[in-house]
Amino acid sequence: MAEIQDKITKLCPQAQVDTTGEFPLVTVPDAQWHDLARALKNELNYRVLNAVVGMEWPDARGCVYYLTNITTHELLHVKVTAPDRESPMLHSVVDLWPVANFQEREVYDFYGIIFIGHPDMRRMFLRNDWVGYPLRKDYDPASNPLRLEGETNEDYTCRWVEDENGKVKKVEGKVFEDDEYVVNVGPQHPSTHGVMRYRASLDGEPSLHVHVRREGPRHRGAPPRRAHPPDDGRADAPVVPLAELRLLDDGPGCHDRLLLRFP
Repeated sequence: MAEIQDKITKLCPQAQVDTTGEFPLVTVPDAQWHDLARALKNELNYRVLNAVVGMEWPDARGCVYYLTNITTHELLHVKVTAPDRESPMLHSVVDLWPVANFQEREVYDFYGIIFIGHPDMRRMFLRNDWVGYPLRKDYDPASNPLRLEGETNEDYTCRWVEDENGKVKKVEGKVFEDDEYVVNVGPQHPSTHGVMRYRASLDGEPSLHVHVRREGPRHRGAPPRRAHPPDDGRADAPVVPLAELRLLDDGPGCHDRLLLRFP
C-alpha cells in the first residue's frame, strides 16, 4: 500500500491517504478531485467506477467513490466532501466514467448534492415535486404527504456549469426539441425496485439520445422495511407512508404471495 500512497501523493499533494484499513482510503478536497480522478483513471489504471455513494458526516456531506484497477484488480476508495454542507456541490466525473450519470443523479435525489458539469441534474427515483432529500438526517417525512394526483411529464432539465472565475450557475434546457420524433420504449422492469421508462429521440433507425426516468410505483423516500402478512399477529408490522406491493417468501415449500398494504 505504500506504493499507491506515494503515487497518489505525487499526483495530488493535498490528498490524504489512509492505508490502515482493508483498502486504501483517499480523502481529497473537491477542488482537486476532478484532476485526481482523471489521473487515477488514465495514469494509474483505475478505469472502473464501481459505485458513487452519497454520505452525510457530522460536519460535512459528500460522496465516497469506489474504484477498481483493471490491471492489478486493486480497490481504492476516495472520499470527497463538499465545501458547503447546507448547499453541497461536487464536481461531476461523468466525463471520465459515464456510468456515474445515473449514480450522481441518485445521490442528488436523496442527499441534495449538486454535481457541477452533470448533463442532466434532475431527480432519478422520487417525484418531481418531492420536498427535501430523504436520506439527510434532518429530513422531515411530514413534508411529503400522500399524493393522489398524477405526476406531470417532465420535459425540462438543468445543469450546473462553472465559468473561468469559479462561479457556478444553473442552466436550464429542454429534454427534447419540438421537432424531434420521440417514442416510448418500455416501461422496462430491470429490477425489483420498479420500472424504468425510456423515451428515445429517433432519426430514422438511429437513436439520437434517450431520456431515462423511473416510472410506475415510486420510491417512498425511506429505507426498505420487511412486510408481514396482515394475519400473522405481529404487532410490529411496519406502517408505511405509501401503498406497497411486496413479494413475500413464506419459507421452503410455500408459494410466494403478493401483498398490497395501505397505511
